[in-house]
Amino acid sequence: MELRHLRYFDAVAEEGSLTLAAERRRPTAQPSLSRQIRDLDDEVPTIELVVGDLATNRSPSLKSFLSKLGTLISRVSESQHFPIDSATAK
Repeated sequence: MELRHLRYFDAVAEEGSLTLAAERRRPTAQPSLSRQIRDLDDEVPTIELVVGDLATNRSPSLKSFLSKLGTLISRVSESQHFPIDSATAK
């Protein structure tokens, strides 16, 4: 699983559509985004992803995954701006 898979999934969940998410995540084409989502679904089958129903039909496990995903993406984004002291990073 890669961070980009999670970011793509988050975009699809937020938009409720692969097409709208692909437009938002330019330059990602819809077929490429669809493949990334299938890859993630293969790795995390408990999310029970049905992209067509993502906006309206969210299972409890999918809701939990989305909640944790939002937290994870926020923390990763924050950490990218956190200076690391090379002397203490050993």
